[in-house]
Amino acid sequence: MIIVLVLYLLDKERMKRLATLHNVRANIVSQLHQDVSYTLNNINMLSQIAKLKAEKDIGRSKELIDEISGKSYDMIVSMDEILWSIDPDNDTMEKTLQRIYEFANTLETANGASSEIVVHEKIKDLQIDMKVRHDLFIICKEALQYLARYSSNKNIMVDIGLVRSKIVVKILSVGTETEEGASQMQELRKNLIELAKAMQAHLHFEMGKRDTSIILTIPVK
Repeated sequence: MIIVLVLYLLDKERMKRLATLHNVRANIVSQLHQDVSYTLNNINMLSQIAKLKAEKDIGRSKELIDEISGKSYDMIVSMDEILWSIDPDNDTMEKTLQRIYEFANTLETANGASSEIVVHEKIKDLQIDMKVRHDLFIICKEALQYLARYSSNKNIMVDIGLVRSKIVVKILSVGTETEEGASQMQELRKNLIELAKAMQAHLHFEMGKRDTSIILTIPVK
């Protein structure tokens, strides 16, 4: 009877984990559907306006076409990120860290930004929720992208460690932001804070005279 009870409890826990994973993936797919639907409707509306402007206002028509191109690209990137996150082959922290490394390398090519990423050994073996891994990557991506584009210093330092059952991500760039970056900073801060709240995490964003620091603290269950 004890053996049967143990087996029952183990199977019950396994089914619970599977149900949780299914719900997470279902939520991500639902979000993907909403994003794609919204973007496609937006693109369709812009294309109709561009068609009307094509003969009378060529300049405005070109601007609308550029906007359509940008939205299409953003949608492709977003779809790639979500599809990557729901792929069972990527259900490890190590795969998420590898994707962060790869994105940092693309910034070096595109923006001339140099990123030094330090990952503590304990982080690589962590088993965390798929949605949390996805949002962790998005926060790192948006922060690195902003600093690579708008910081006067293209050297970015990233430290990912485990402190008292919490993942602590520190992103630092020494140097002031450009004038163009000042207008983008508030939107970035808002987006990152919203993502952190969804992860039940805390995000500290500080823009100083000499440096920019972003610290993300994620509790590990």
